[in-house]
Amino acid sequence: MALLKTVIQTGWVLVLLAGATVVNAQKPDTTRFNDGVQTQLEEAGYRDDESADPTDLIEELEYLSRHRINVNSATLDELSAIPLLSRDQAIRLSAYVATFGSMLSPWELMAVDGFDSLTIARVEPYLDFSAAAAKTGFFKRLLARPSNRVLFRIQHPLTEQAGYAPLSDSAANRYAGTYQGTADRILMKYSFETKGGVRAGITAEKDPGEEFFQGSQSGFDFYSAHVFAKNMGAVKQLALGDFHANFGQGLTLWTGFGFGKPSDPMLLNRNGQGLRPSTGTDENRFLRGGGIAVALGNLRITAWGSSLAIDGTADESDTTETRFTPSESPTGLHRTPRELASKDAVTLDAFGGRISWQKGILQAGVTGYSTRYSSPIPSGDALYQKYYFSGDQSLNLGLDYQITLRRLSLFGEAGINKDGKAGVVTGLRWDPDIRTTLALLYRNYDKAFSSPLGSAFGENSRNANEQGLYAAFSLIPLHKLTLTAWSDFFRFPWLRYRVDRPSTGEEFGVRGEYELTRETRLQLRYRFEHKELNATAEAGEYSHLVGDRYRHSLRGTVKVDVTGGLRLTTLAEWSRVDFMETTADGYLLAQQVRAAWGRWSLSGAFMLFSANNWDTRIYVYEPDVLYAFTAPAVYGEGTRLVMVAKYEPSRWVALWLRYAVSRFDKSPTSITSADDYLDDAREEIKLQVIVKLR
Repeated sequence: MALLKTVIQTGWVLVLLAGATVVNAQKPDTTRFNDGVQTQLEEAGYRDDESADPTDLIEELEYLSRHRINVNSATLDELSAIPLLSRDQAIRLSAYVATFGSMLSPWELMAVDGFDSLTIARVEPYLDFSAAAAKTGFFKRLLARPSNRVLFRIQHPLTEQAGYAPLSDSAANRYAGTYQGTADRILMKYSFETKGGVRAGITAEKDPGEEFFQGSQSGFDFYSAHVFAKNMGAVKQLALGDFHANFGQGLTLWTGFGFGKPSDPMLLNRNGQGLRPSTGTDENRFLRGGGIAVALGNLRITAWGSSLAIDGTADESDTTETRFTPSESPTGLHRTPRELASKDAVTLDAFGGRISWQKGILQAGVTGYSTRYSSPIPSGDALYQKYYFSGDQSLNLGLDYQITLRRLSLFGEAGINKDGKAGVVTGLRWDPDIRTTLALLYRNYDKAFSSPLGSAFGENSRNANEQGLYAAFSLIPLHKLTLTAWSDFFRFPWLRYRVDRPSTGEEFGVRGEYELTRETRLQLRYRFEHKELNATAEAGEYSHLVGDRYRHSLRGTVKVDVTGGLRLTTLAEWSRVDFMETTADGYLLAQQVRAAWGRWSLSGAFMLFSANNWDTRIYVYEPDVLYAFTAPAVYGEGTRLVMVAKYEPSRWVALWLRYAVSRFDKSPTSITSADDYLDDAREEIKLQVIVKLR
């Protein structure tokens, strides 16, 4: 009944979609993830990257796949707009076309320094190699090929969680009635775009447990809107509404998604794209206001301002009235009276700017901004929080550089906060030949350094209290064999959460891929990590004794393209954790299939897993609907089945239906939170409809 009620409440959306069928449109899009991007997103979860919400990256790549960039007429800024292309690669590609003339096919990219087969496979879906089109008028180019699309998605669980049980069950379930809203997740989006770079959109989302058109909510819980335009003469970027600002290596200012610690050396050098529209559903990490970037010859000036209401945390020390301070790890969930009271309880005002200069092989930029919270961040009580940022104001300044030589690129950024505490990240990438890439990166973040809107390379989610040296290489020793290896040695000069002393660690990994035939590829990956961690004294508690934790994982993958529309993927993975004379193992065996014919396409995955220790969890990419990326942590003992069907009844509409179920060998023995499931299965369905208008 809850699902039926929700569908009725959102019926106006379906009426809108049905009424749009009279408008001409073109075929909806297909997700263009390659294996390398999937691997990096999986590893973001493995490293507990709290900021890893790839929604914006997914939608940006989909936009570029619909509006490919013509390499023969693109400016350096347009090439740099591809997130998977580093700045030095964009510079070399632009210089190559200027020197040797137009390219006719992707194979010519092999002649560009810094481009190997992996890079070409990664960026080819977003490039156009046709002849440069004749120049058109300003407004005609800007508004070329306009299109609209509407997306509606609903995700409904078929098994019940403790917090959604009726209040009448409270005798047996003390969490019954915790959440007033339904367990459905609902998303609706409208977007407008042109090939000339004009984009606008509205996003509305309801999370599970939040009320919907009733009680505390008169509609959706979260709304977002944006207008974005680029290449309007001297105005290179204009952003209004919700947007991101990404500059340099991310140490000073980077609000969008970034691969925090990639194993691929090609992704090590960040591509700061400047201002970008915010299209995701992260309710707290974006900017809300406006920004503009203007080019004056070799000089570019960017200015922006933002005022965003963010979630707060109740200050328990004040007994006279309820005060809220900025939340350290906001979830965006507003399901209970306490969570609703914290919604938009704090205002974050920020403004800043950037001046950058680009000529030939050198690019340099200075970025600065100021933030002010309506309520100060209190000092932490724990000793490891001694150097955390506290107060209501911050000021950050950063200097970044990029030097691009024929086969060598140097890059880096240094930042400083208002207290004079500094952080620095600097690296190089060397391509001695077309088959080899070497990369090094050093970072040193003072324990008291803070950058509230930054997100650079690092082992921690916070760029503070960390020193390290990272090295990676990619090698093609044989015609069909590619090897990638990486290592990272790091130390933390001060205490960390669950580590009650200065500590050290290291990480190693190697990945090999071999093309057995044109239809069959083999991949093997090994990863090792060592960190220090407090020893467990009792369940839920930690002692001050620090021990060494070692994590191993080994994965083998076989991918076979049976026919043009059928692909089979078989995957097996083993993981092990050694900690304080205790060893735990995890295993996973998965079979994935993808088939397409006519207007239909089907994807599926079946997994057998055993990983009773959380530290032995395994992340595996799963099929999902367009614009969604799913790589959940698999742990426990049981099986998991995922099936996704897509149907395109016409050129202007596409429908997806996803079914997923996990069945565990053991039923839950006790209920410890409102989110615990009441059965030994976790089952859900997801429906998505996209209508494309022209």
